Amino acid sequence: MFQISITSRSIEIQKGINDYVTKQLNQAAKHFKDVLDIDVILSKQRGQYLTEITLYGEGFTLHAKGMHSKDVYLSIDEALNRIKSQLDRYKKKIVSRKRKQRTLSSREVPIPAPTSRAKIERRKLDAKPMSIEDALMHLVSSEDIFLAFTNDKTLEMNVVYKKNSGNYTLIEP
Repeated sequence: MFQISITSRSIEIQKGINDYVTKQLNQAAKHFKDVLDIDVILSKQRGQYLTEITLYGEGFTLHAKGMHSKDVYLSIDEALNRIKSQLDRYKKKIVSRKRKQRTLSSREVPIPAPTSRAKIERRKLDAKPMSIEDALMHLVSSEDIFLAFTNDKTLEMNVVYKKNSGNYTLIEP
């Protein structure tokens, strides 16, 4: 739970103002576990009521001001509306980050750890020398998803594989 500190400068805080500010801030920040402290400064400058709210959280700080010439409550409401707006934006930002994290982590396919029962199949590869075009035609005509071959121009091992999109990729050393 967070602590609310209300300070006044050049005006007297009545119990009603104190209760109103406390109630409104509790409602605004009740859904945030990261809120640590809230400082409220009420003052009167040049005939206008000024309310400053600073909300300290774990990893963030929000600040809002409200000013009104006739009523301290309207000044408080203006600052509260601004701090609520900032809290809403912060909450959307956090939710968006969590969704991105969730979608990124859901795309990662876990690789199963090899067990003692895992069977490894071995095949002898006869990498025939051929051109890239011949290798591609051979891969298209077969049902394989990749083909390892020796490039007849460079005499190096190359691999051509079929992507899920239907395109092909050549891997060269």
